[in-house]
Amino acid sequence: MPIDLKKLAQDVVHKDVELQVLALQTLLRIEEDLVEAAPEVLVGLRGDLTKLAAQGAGDSRFFARQCLDHIDRVRARAKRDAMAPPGGPAAGPPEAPVSRLTQRLR
Repeated sequence: MPIDLKKLAQDVVHKDVELQVLALQTLLRIEEDLVEAAPEVLVGLRGDLTKLAAQGAGDSRFFARQCLDHIDRVRARAKRDAMAPPGGPAAGPPEAPVSRLTQRLR
């Protein structure tokens, strides 16, 4: 079931701190919806998170910072995956696993 990011963004700035924290924790658990989100939704969400990270208190501030980092990581990973060649970074045959003993002897 896809998450409604617009509703989640509204909950991030809600007056009830418990609802804010719940929305922030939910935001930390989603990835696919962040990649597919409309740019204007993400811009608004990032603005609200930045404001909350600067002016919030306690858990809201902490989770807002975590969410900003999470969004950056997810978006960067999505860009990197989109730019990767279809065969992956190493298109050659996979290397055989090396035992710990062999590693120590090298």
